[in-house]
Amino acid sequence: ELVLKHKEGRPLPVYSIHTAVCLEGREPALYRFDLDLSKQKESDAERVNLERQLAQTHKMEALGELAGGVAHDFNNLLTTILLTTEMVEAEYARDDKLCAEIAMIEKAGQNASALTRQLLLFSRQGNCEMSQLDLNLVITETQKMLTRLIPENISLDLNLDPDLNGIMADISQIGQVILNLVINARDAMRDGGDIHIVTTNEDLRSLQSAKKFGVNPGLYAVLSVSDTGCGMDSKTAERVFEPFFTTKNEGQGTGLGLSTVYGIVKRSGGYISVDSQPGKGTLFNIFFPKYENPETQQSTDNEKNQTENGTETILIVEDDPDIRVVTRAILERSGYDVLDAASGEAGLEAIQDSGKPIDLLVSDVVLPGMSGPQLAAEAIQRLSNLKVLFISGYTQDSVVDQSPWNSEVAFLQKPFNSTTLRNKVREVLENSTPIPWADIEPQQGMPVTLSNWEKQPEGV
Repeated sequence: ELVLKHKEGRPLPVYSIHTAVCLEGREPALYRFDLDLSKQKESDAERVNLERQLAQTHKMEALGELAGGVAHDFNNLLTTILLTTEMVEAEYARDDKLCAEIAMIEKAGQNASALTRQLLLFSRQGNCEMSQLDLNLVITETQKMLTRLIPENISLDLNLDPDLNGIMADISQIGQVILNLVINARDAMRDGGDIHIVTTNEDLRSLQSAKKFGVNPGLYAVLSVSDTGCGMDSKTAERVFEPFFTTKNEGQGTGLGLSTVYGIVKRSGGYISVDSQPGKGTLFNIFFPKYENPETQQSTDNEKNQTENGTETILIVEDDPDIRVVTRAILERSGYDVLDAASGEAGLEAIQDSGKPIDLLVSDVVLPGMSGPQLAAEAIQRLSNLKVLFISGYTQDSVVDQSPWNSEVAFLQKPFNSTTLRNKVREVLENSTPIPWADIEPQQGMPVTLSNWEKQPEGV
């Protein structure tokens, strides 16, 4: 409880609540609520409401931590499943029946991998992988999932412009935007109704036309999601993107769905608006800037034919024995001379005992005892030309970007397949330059962890 100074000059007793929160696509922030204690009856009710919101914040943070940890462990398991499946498939390529059964396992593993990406996105650890997208294709691929989420008394109608402008965005996050908007529309139509998803092109290059929609002048691909539900009044519509704001009954909504949508759209350089009236439904319009780069992306299918074998020496340091064994087998089949170790300390011993130079260190980021970054820093002092590839079940955003060498480090997200592994190893060996680890010194008297490898301000 604090005493502040009112703008009229009189003392103002307040009950002040501070809490740290993380919003999608933003740095951690401090939210502060000051409740006026001079109006005791009103403030008591408001205090209960805000404390409930704070409890919800901490619950979501805890769920996010849990989801991220589960996704990390699950990614380790999926890496073993997918890599082993590919090896078996290559071994029995002539047995059509067996290959078909193996393909079913592989497909299930890939579906599980997509699930872990959703868990990481929920926990705000998902990578933001910007790429050129066909918005229509994302919608049609999401349609099957959407039909499972809406009851039979609600119809889903798509009207997609076949000449829609391309956009630049993260495909998994755009899928979540569509999913959240459709779920929001579904919940507004308890007695049934219609959901319409429409895509169009908008030429808003004139200042007058852009001002009409509240966007910057330019060419846009527009995604519209509308429903025939209960609608909202103007005061409610103004708050729909606020975190924790919800019109649903207690326990039926977190109030984070539309705020997440807002953050994803903004991260993609877009704009979102809402138009609603009580009893007349709701319309969300999202404006994505047209992607102007004419260069076409390389096809993932074509990349499968670009893998090359090698003769270099590679050291794998991975505490999961299954991943270590199968990764070594794949690289040995590609011609590499491979050593492996289960910990950072064992990795340093392997370097000392190898009797020959090691060209590449492939290391998990999180290891028992000595961490992956610490191992790399020690190893580079002994092998000045050593190149490093980190692998992890966590994402690059949540792990490697915490480090001062984030613009130079090579990283591979688990789970990965054999083609991706071989391509990445070849890329690092041929294109990357050794990282100047000697320039990075941990603070004296502190254990070397990912968090304190950051460049800390003076006095921190």
